[in-house]
Parts: sequence; structure tokens; C-alpha cells
Amino acid sequence: MKPAKAENKVWREILTRVAGELGPKEAETWFRPAVCYGTDGQVLYLEVPNNSFRDYITTHYLGLLTEKARELLGPEVIVNVEAAGGQEGLFAGKNAPAPEIAAGSTPRPSKLNPIYTFDTFVVGRSNSFCHAACRAVVANPGTRYNPLFIYGGVGLGKTHLMHAVGHASLERGNGNGGLRISYISCDQFMNEMIAAVKNNKTDAFRRKFRNVDFLLVDDVQFLAGMEGTQVEFFHTFNALYETGAQIVLSSDRPPKDIPKLEERLRTRFEWGLVADIQPPDYETRRAIIARKAETQGVRLPDDVADVIANRITTNIRAIEGVLTRLVAAASHNHADISREFTLEVLGEIAPEDKRISLSMDQLQEITAKYFNLSRRDLISKSRRANIAHARQIAMYLCRAKTGASLSDIGLAFGNRDHTTVLYSLTKVESELAAGDDESATRIIKELENNIERIKN
Repeated sequence: MKPAKAENKVWREILTRVAGELGPKEAETWFRPAVCYGTDGQVLYLEVPNNSFRDYITTHYLGLLTEKARELLGPEVIVNVEAAGGQEGLFAGKNAPAPEIAAGSTPRPSKLNPIYTFDTFVVGRSNSFCHAACRAVVANPGTRYNPLFIYGGVGLGKTHLMHAVGHASLERGNGNGGLRISYISCDQFMNEMIAAVKNNKTDAFRRKFRNVDFLLVDDVQFLAGMEGTQVEFFHTFNALYETGAQIVLSSDRPPKDIPKLEERLRTRFEWGLVADIQPPDYETRRAIIARKAETQGVRLPDDVADVIANRITTNIRAIEGVLTRLVAAASHNHADISREFTLEVLGEIAPEDKRISLSMDQLQEITAKYFNLSRRDLISKSRRANIAHARQIAMYLCRAKTGASLSDIGLAFGNRDHTTVLYSLTKVESELAAGDDESATRIIKELENNIERIKN
């Protein structure tokens, strides 16, 4: 059964806007197979061919899809992505009718991602402390770990843990509405506040966020410089803290490193526990790969898992992207997932980690010359887009070719913090793994050729 005409029109417009952000090639690859079964006014229902598509879209694009859907359907709409067929599917198949949803008869699904639970989170040395802290706030909310402030680089599992706290807390409250839990991103909090002021609904906005038992806010670093939002968030924080509600926050950096953050907010963020997540070690990467393959129903030989774990070292999201792409390539080519096939696929997106006898200074010079810049530009404080991009590429090469620590790389690039280096590494790795920036693959290959010529 096809969606209603108006719903088709909305979905086409959403796809147009998504393509404007991602580019037509990437949008076509991931969203052409999706079927929109319409909306009940609160949820936009999408069905994709299989679990691999669902997991990849949910992990990489759910935020963007939700943003574009809300631009057309309103600030409260959420996107529900399900896999086709069996118990995993929202519907039995593409020809099955969409369920009739009477207005007001269906409770609104939680905004929590059903994939992100404690059961699906792989615990290792790099994240065990943060995992334990999240478990503790579920067991004893509103006590000494209040707020719990989680920070770490892109793709390391912060959002996964935030959602896991929400799920576990709902289960502890028997899932019957006994606990009031609100999960929201920082930019969504800001957008809803602006809309409330514009529509004279600030009282309703405040009731929404100040009358909960758990407030989970993702990416609070985006409060930086937002004076009005910081004032509102400050009062929301105080109201919840005074009633004993549990507050959990995530950021890509610790409170002390968030620029233009009011001191009164900074100190409150540090009242409870500040816990960081580090890049996964080899054992954790192997466990993540095994778990991901298992959920996709894929038998992955040990030597294949070894290759992936050795190539992708800093970003869990990139690991998942590589595995999804590998499975898709094997299916398309009717090939077995062997070590040789994996090396062929990875050769295009994650060059082998080869240690060479060039210093970071030399790698900076090579990269700067490639981009028609000076080495001084790379280590400067400039944030110009072309310099920032070249700097990220240079940091990636320094890590891949020398094995230097994040702190050492940061020192070599103008005494930058290790979290800045980690962000650069994960950004480049994500581009290479997801294939969403063909120029990144070409640039890395050309630079590696230049490095090999100098080496030889």
C-alpha cells in the first residue's frame, strides 16, 4: 500500500533537503531503498530493506532525517526506522498495508533509540569507568553522580550510553510511565526554547523540562556562546537539581574546555562526576566488530575481524561503517567475506597503517605543500576552512605514519588539546569509511604516494 499523496510529497521534500546536505550520491545510496509509510502527526514511519540499513541509517543519519522532518512537520516529530520482514520489521513487507492509527489512540514512542541499550554496549578498558557511572545513576538517581557529565571524541559511544541510561531507567520504573524521562539534543533544546518564546509558550516549555525525573542532554558543548539558552538551561538545571532529578550530559570536551560557557554553568556541570571515554583498545575493537557482525547475522572470520580492528583505531562509528560497507560489497558481488576480499574493500577507504621513518615535522611539510600552504599555517590558530581541512588531514597522517600519541600530535600542531586531535582523526576516518567524501580518499592516496617517493 502506497503512502497518501500528501505524505509522499513530504517524504520527497525531506529527501531533497537531505540530499542538499549529503550530496545526491550518498542520499541515493542510503535512502532510495527506504519506504515511507506516512505519519500520525507525531512519528514519521520509515521501512528499510534489512537490519544493516536500519543500523547504519540510525547511527549516521537519524539526526539529519529528524531535523529535516521537523522543518516540514513540526518541532515534536520523531523518525522511526524499522527493518522489513520478520519481527524486526514494522510491516510484513512493502505491499502490506500500513496500520490504521486513530488520532490520540497510540501512545507516542520514546525518543530513545531502541538499539542503544546497555546490552548492546561493548565494555572495554577505554569506556568501563563511564559505563559503570551510567549504571550507577540508574541504580541511584539524583545522588552523588548528579550531574553525570560524559565527554569524549566523535563516535566513541557517548550517545549510546545516554540512551542506555534512559532505557534502563524506564525498565527500573516498570516502563509504565512511573518515571518521566526526557532525552534531547542541545540544539533541539535551543530550537524549542526559541519557538516557545516566539509563540508565547515559555511556561509550557519550562513545565516540559522541569517536571521530569531524568533529563538527558546530548552535545552540551553547543551551549557555547548561546547566552539566552544558557540562562534558560541554568534555571532548568537548578529546578531539577533541587527536586533530586537525575541530570546526564554529554559533550565532546570537558566543562573547563567549553568556550564562552558561563562560569555558573561550568561549575554546576562539575558538581557531580565528570567521566571521559577514550578511543577503544584493540580488544574492545575486536569485541565491537564481533557484536556488530552477530547482530547482522554475518559470519565473520577471525582474520577479517583482525584486519578491520588493526585498520580503524579511533572511531567506533567508523568501525561500524566499514563493516556495513563490507557486508554490502560482499552481497553486491556475491563474494565470501575473506581476508583478501576485505583487504580489497578496505584498500579504498582505510589505507594500511605503515610506520615510516618520517617525523611529524616532515609530514606537516608534505601536507602543507600539497595544499599550497606553509607548515606555519598548519600549526597556527587559524580556523579558515581550507587550513582546518589540511590540518585534519595532516593530523591523520601523523597518527597513521608515526603512531604518535594524541597529546604528542596536539603539541606538534600548536599545542592543541588531545580532544581536538581526536576529533580530527575521527572526522577523517569517518569520511574514508563511509565513503561520503571521495576527495578524502583521493587526497590521502596522493599524499601517501608523495610520502613514499620521499621515503625511497
